[in-house]
Amino acid sequence: MAQKDFFKKLQNSKDSFEEGRKGRTGGLIEPDDGDYIVRAQSMELDVNDDGIPYVQINTIVVNADTESDLGARVSQRTQINTISGNFKADNKMGKKGDKWEITEADKFAEVCTALKSFGIATDELELSDLSEVSETLAEEQPACRIKIVTKNDYKNVRWGKPVDDDSLPAIEDLVEDEDDDTDDDDDDDDDDDDQVAPAKGDEVVATPTGTKKEETYMITSVNGKTETVSLKRVRDNKLFKGQSWDVIA
Repeated sequence: MAQKDFFKKLQNSKDSFEEGRKGRTGGLIEPDDGDYIVRAQSMELDVNDDGIPYVQINTIVVNADTESDLGARVSQRTQINTISGNFKADNKMGKKGDKWEITEADKFAEVCTALKSFGIATDELELSDLSEVSETLAEEQPACRIKIVTKNDYKNVRWGKPVDDDSLPAIEDLVEDEDDDTDDDDDDDDDDDDQVAPAKGDEVVATPTGTKKEETYMITSVNGKTETVSLKRVRDNKLFKGQSWDVIA
C-alpha cells in the first residue's frame, strides 16, 4: 500500500476534506502524560489491511522536562472513514440509545488541527495537496508544543502552537537513522577512494548554505547515504541541517 492507494480510496472525499480542513486523537505515543515540544518527522498517507485510508503524523520529542524522553516518538494515526453507534449511557453528548457519528470531515479536522500546529495553512488546502505537505514536513521538520493526556486508558495528543525551532535539536541528533552509514567500506567507486567521510562530533571549518564566510562548526549528525551533515555553529549554536559534505573545508 502507498500514497496512490490513499488517494484512490478517497477520490470521492474532496467535500469531506474541505469541511474538515479548518481543523479541530490516537496514536503511537511513547512518553507519559505531560507537556512537550516535538518536531514533525513524517506524514504517512496509506491504506491499512482492512482497506481503510489513514493519515499518520509522526513526530519526535525534542524538548522535555525529563531527558530520557528526548527522541521519544509521538504519532497520531487517523483513519479516514465514517463511524457511528449508539450511546450506551447518558452523557454530555447525548442520552442512552441516541446515535452518535464521526464523519470523514471530523477525521480530516483531526489531521488539519495537527498540521496547523506545525504552521501549515489548511483553510485553502486541497485533498491532493496532502502529498506535498507530507514532503514539506519531512524536509523542514517544523516544531510545535503538545500535551499528552490519558483518558479512558488511552493516550491522546492535544496539539498546541508552532515553536521557533532555531535552538532545538534536529531529529537526527536524537534518533539513530538506520540508513546512516559512515563506515561503508565498499570499493565500488574508485573515484571516492581518497574521500574521508565526516564523523559526528568532529569540529570542522565550513561554509553552510546561506552563510558567507568560513567558521567553526560541530558535526551533530551524518547521513552517509545522501552525503549530508547537520552542522552546529560553535559561536551561537545555530543548526544548519541537510548540508552537503562539500561545504566542509
